[in-house]
Amino acid sequence: MNLDQLSIHLGQFGPYQKQKYLLMCLFALLSAFHALNMVFVGAEPEHWCSLPDSNFSDTPMANISQSEAKELFIPKAAQCLHYDIDARLAQIKESAYNFSDVMTAETGRNVTKRACTKGHSYATDKYKSTITSEFDLVCERKHWRSTSKSIFFGGRLVGAFVFGQLSDRFGRRPMFFAGVLTLLVAGTVASLSPSMLVFLPMYFLQGAAHTGAFLVAFTLSTELVGPDYRVVAGFVIQIFYNLGYVILAGLAYFIRDWRHLELTITLPALLFGFYWWFLPESLPWLLSQGRDEEAEAIVQAAAKKNGVKLDPEVLQALKEEPALRAGNRRYTALDCVRTRGIAFMSVTIWSNWLVNSFVFYGIALNSENLSGDPYLNFCFIGGVGIFAEILCIVVVKPFGRRLSLIISMCLAGIVCFAAAFIQNIDTSG
Repeated sequence: MNLDQLSIHLGQFGPYQKQKYLLMCLFALLSAFHALNMVFVGAEPEHWCSLPDSNFSDTPMANISQSEAKELFIPKAAQCLHYDIDARLAQIKESAYNFSDVMTAETGRNVTKRACTKGHSYATDKYKSTITSEFDLVCERKHWRSTSKSIFFGGRLVGAFVFGQLSDRFGRRPMFFAGVLTLLVAGTVASLSPSMLVFLPMYFLQGAAHTGAFLVAFTLSTELVGPDYRVVAGFVIQIFYNLGYVILAGLAYFIRDWRHLELTITLPALLFGFYWWFLPESLPWLLSQGRDEEAEAIVQAAAKKNGVKLDPEVLQALKEEPALRAGNRRYTALDCVRTRGIAFMSVTIWSNWLVNSFVFYGIALNSENLSGDPYLNFCFIGGVGIFAEILCIVVVKPFGRRLSLIISMCLAGIVCFAAAFIQNIDTSG
């Protein structure tokens, strides 16, 4: 008897499976919080040069407002330059302190512009505080923002590989809790970071931990259910993942300080510590490791919860199934390219995943640059993701995975290509 036959016998999606599956779906919410928190944690508010100290007390400029000083000494649309203070003051005096004349673009053309020497000032209408504003990651330091994103995705790459390999060796359960603990520690330390030199290593660990733990959770969720529910289970947990994006947008809207937001999306990891008493190990993994007594206990618990009477012969037949025994052979990532046929399929899937990641994260991470409210834009991205997962559930069964993938990739390519022309039309006007 194989595992699919056992699943049908126990009930493919009975009360036992539903309970454990829901636990994995809830973790998908937390994982999504950390997948794209950089959209808000690292957002770039509107900024301009902080003006050098000047004494205006003995002039008609003694009572000018901050906005007036900005218009007088900061060129329009310039974020990294300011007018030479002495030259601008001389110009203002020549105009007999007629500020409206001085603020015209024509007068500013004749004044030397200088790079910011006193740091930058940041608008707080959309974001109260981000790592960009706190650590001054603009102008000559703007590379830190792109570096932080690269480091984060480097962590995701490492996490996917390491957690995948270690979960096959040590089990899904211990690696899940290792990921949750790492995420809790890294996220908490990141929220307290005094500098980018502390933040970046923690951000790398966040990327590794949330990705690794989610992949383990995804694997566990699909291993829990029967063959008729396996595809749907894979899509539904992704619906929860996209719902996490929607919730993150709401949290970021109400919590606009990046340190508080980072703590808010990290501390719930403590709750997943209670999974220790509810989350079982993967049944296929236990059987492959010869841990028959633990596997039998899980099967008995599932049968009892689902109200199924289990014949002892079923358990014995399951233990004797040769396909469930790993033997001395251990598989690694190299097995994905060991033969020409497998290598071709692996490269094809990897290429599709790469292209999808480019498009999705390219749009999501730059949602703050789209017109309109950045919080609504990000919420819309999560909503579209939920719709897409539901659509997949509807079309994959009648049309198959291959045709569904080809059509969706072609449609995405056409839309991305058309968007480039729409942007050109808008900017030319």
